[in-house]
Amino acid sequence: MNRSPTFEDSDTWDPLIVVCGPGGGSADYAELVGAASDPRTGTAIIAPGPGLAASRIWNISRNEASPPIDLFSSVAVPQRISSNELADIGELVDTARDYEPVDVSAQPYDAMSIRMPSGLLSDPPDAPIRIHDEVNHSELKAVHSEVDHALLDRTHRSIDVEVCVLGPVEVHGAEHEFTRAWAKELVVYLAMHPSGASNDAWATALWPDRLMASSSLHSTASVARRSLGHDRDGRDHLPKAHGRLRLAESVDSDWSRFVELANRNAARQWREGLELVRGRLFDGLRSSDWPVLEGIAPAMEATIVDVAGRLAGAYLQQGNASGAEWAARKGLLVSPYDERLYRMLLRAAESAGNPSGVESVMSELVRLVADEVEPFDSVHPSTIELYRSLSRRKTLATSQR
Repeated sequence: MNRSPTFEDSDTWDPLIVVCGPGGGSADYAELVGAASDPRTGTAIIAPGPGLAASRIWNISRNEASPPIDLFSSVAVPQRISSNELADIGELVDTARDYEPVDVSAQPYDAMSIRMPSGLLSDPPDAPIRIHDEVNHSELKAVHSEVDHALLDRTHRSIDVEVCVLGPVEVHGAEHEFTRAWAKELVVYLAMHPSGASNDAWATALWPDRLMASSSLHSTASVARRSLGHDRDGRDHLPKAHGRLRLAESVDSDWSRFVELANRNAARQWREGLELVRGRLFDGLRSSDWPVLEGIAPAMEATIVDVAGRLAGAYLQQGNASGAEWAARKGLLVSPYDERLYRMLLRAAESAGNPSGVESVMSELVRLVADEVEPFDSVHPSTIELYRSLSRRKTLATSQR
């Protein structure tokens, strides 16, 4: 005998709103609306069509003068969407649903101002950047061996000043302290734009909500030039120019070093690259939006996570559990919510024969991502599945709060 579900009164339900398209069947709509008829479920069904025993019915006109709708104690104004706008929305949704890694040669990464690794795990050679939960020896041997010659040039030229952005922002090797914080920020911006930047570009990045006078821009550039000083031949690290600034070849970044090391196919050099990572990228910048808006920080973060995953996988194959944990932790410094790295930590604990370590890693992840009602609902199913296979517990461990 079918029995209607019973619900306890609660104010902790997460509301669920289901919007049905016009292509479904009326019987299915009626069943959904009936299932959501009890407000204690915290569920609302929005479905088109006549004859539904719904608690509210709205008539939306096809003309542009449709009246506002009282929708769940809020006022919603119907908006007509053109076919082009609808297509753009569909493309955006499709992009959001695509979990496949992106090749560095794809837009917009092909036009990235910073240097990117020329190849990572590549079987075939043009495979996109990806992080693997498990890395085998054939994949390690298949790492792309062609290194960008522009990166190799770094080892043949004198680098006097290094701008460090793989953690709290620092500038090493400058002749003088930066007397203005914005002058230091200008140097950081230029270091992430090796081809240079127009005055309008760097001014907008540093002061997105202000229109700066040309005298202020000139003063900021002058302070940056004095602070950086000169190379061994007496030339400015920040040469004078009109309308566009570009750092001299004597100035480079820790990111450039990381990319060069990431291009190699040796775990030792991957580790050297990860040793450069000190914390969250661009930490401490006053103007912190431009690395994100220009796609620089996300691209760097994805690359660092990829290298951390490859190195952790290589260490696991060698039976080096502590090395795998170290690599995964380095990746988590820049991407603290990446569960792929937590899965590496789970495998590292299991490889070390440390069952309590498996529980500790899972508890750490739950504390990080879980809500207070259903702690494990926020954890990715792949992580849950791996945890179940490694844990000696019969039930999922709960986090201590």
